[in-house]
Amino acid sequence: MPREQRKRSKSHEAFVCGHCGKKDRMFIIAAVDDLKEFGDDHGLSYEAGTKYQIQECPNCHKIVLIAGHWHDGIEDVEDWMPEVLLPDVDGCAARKVYQQQKLDSECMQLAVSLARKCISEKGEKPKVAAVVTCNG
Repeated sequence: MPREQRKRSKSHEAFVCGHCGKKDRMFIIAAVDDLKEFGDDHGLSYEAGTKYQIQECPNCHKIVLIAGHWHDGIEDVEDWMPEVLLPDVDGCAARKVYQQQKLDSECMQLAVSLARKCISEKGEKPKVAAVVTCNG
């Protein structure tokens, strides 16, 4: 059955995607628990560890790894407080800044190249001006 036709559950909370930077509830693809049982001298025992989920961003359709500490005292999944492990959300902002800087540099090189092709009437070097715009 194609992925789009299967009914998939979404995360209980919205996460910021480390790829596209958008915040949304993601589709849960797979989950695994890394839990251990602990006990004490009085016969009391409990389970604790890390729960992992592989989720898909509904905006860019890329995979995100989510993880969070879990223990027996957490009675409801909504009390579980996971966070994005990979890709790093902070890296998303850095990638956007780098891409914008790269685009700015390419635009400036194109402007200079086109200006050099211009022939001025008095044989003077053409004057180059830059126009800066903000998208968003």
